[in-house]
Amino acid sequence: MDNQAPSIDSAWAWLVGFVPPEWQPALGIFAAVIILAWLLINGLKTVLELIKTLQEIQRRRSRERELKTPIGSLPPPRISVWTPPIQSPPRPKLVQNGGIPIITTANMKGGVGKTTLTANLAAYFDAHDKRVLLIDFDYQGSLSQTVLAAANIARIGSVVDDLIRGKKSMGAILEASQTLTPALSQSRILTCYYEFSDTETHEMVDWLVAVREGRPTDDLRFRLTQLLQDDAVQKNYDVVLIDAPPRFSTGTINALCASTHLLIPTVLDQMSAEAVIYFSRDVAAMKRDLFPDLRLIGVLPTLVYQSTTFSAREQDVIQRINDALRPYWGVNKAVMERAFVPRKNAIGDISGTGIGYFDAGQQKYTMEVRAIFDRVGHEVEERIWA
Repeated sequence: MDNQAPSIDSAWAWLVGFVPPEWQPALGIFAAVIILAWLLINGLKTVLELIKTLQEIQRRRSRERELKTPIGSLPPPRISVWTPPIQSPPRPKLVQNGGIPIITTANMKGGVGKTTLTANLAAYFDAHDKRVLLIDFDYQGSLSQTVLAAANIARIGSVVDDLIRGKKSMGAILEASQTLTPALSQSRILTCYYEFSDTETHEMVDWLVAVREGRPTDDLRFRLTQLLQDDAVQKNYDVVLIDAPPRFSTGTINALCASTHLLIPTVLDQMSAEAVIYFSRDVAAMKRDLFPDLRLIGVLPTLVYQSTTFSAREQDVIQRINDALRPYWGVNKAVMERAFVPRKNAIGDISGTGIGYFDAGQQKYTMEVRAIFDRVGHEVEERIWA
């Protein structure tokens, strides 16, 4: 008995035997079309895989070219109005040495959800039995307006001016802080408003003139550092959160000098990535003299398009930021990939008028927002006490 498989010709003849003679030409045409379509589909699949491979090679080469300039070594010391010689600067007491975490949220680009992140992070800490001192250093007062609205408080004024004037004790300044009960029952805020912009400018000019003329003056850059090391803060609060404006203002420099940790929120697009990279470059250039002990908590992705994962383009941005920030902060993965904030109407709609962690409209939306910032807060805590 012959066990060989039938040839293609015999198989075709066998199949055609079941088809009436008048349909046999149509069957041949149909079979030819099927075979041609199969060949086209497989050929197209091969071409698409080749294109995808070439695109990945191109992206890799682009990243390599970007990293050759200007990133690859620490930048030289930054020369600016903030880099005159320093005489015995005070330093914040590190968390590992018994100090409380002092966290500045900052980025040189606006519109990345910085204030929303700070407000909801404060809500997370407060809900987890932490006493929070909020400091708003952005003269637009967005953080002040947001948390005061959550506490049903309408009035707003600028209290933070005294933090950089250097004329009052921390105890006296805290007396002017605003309670946030009932929203954040264990937290208070030192509010900011538009007049703070003039205060920043006046204090900076007076200090620079005194430095140039050689007149004795206390160091403007470290006024906040001295105040936050006072027992009135260290013994009565568990964490300090500072919302800084998108520029190296008097308030921002004071915040960086006084902080133990830095948190950088960003949208995952190329323009925002540039802002993160150059902000980190400038911070690194001043870090060795002004705030050598400042640690990076991480770069927190905000306004992510999907709720559970990143798009291919966002993954490329994450890789670029991680590669670029490695020489500045000495970490392999600066981006906090597990703790990201997706685009949610429930978060954006309440921005400036309340805190989504407590009230994002319907109970369902509030629970979703709370879960997001619980994840963020947990990751921040892990990185602070790592």
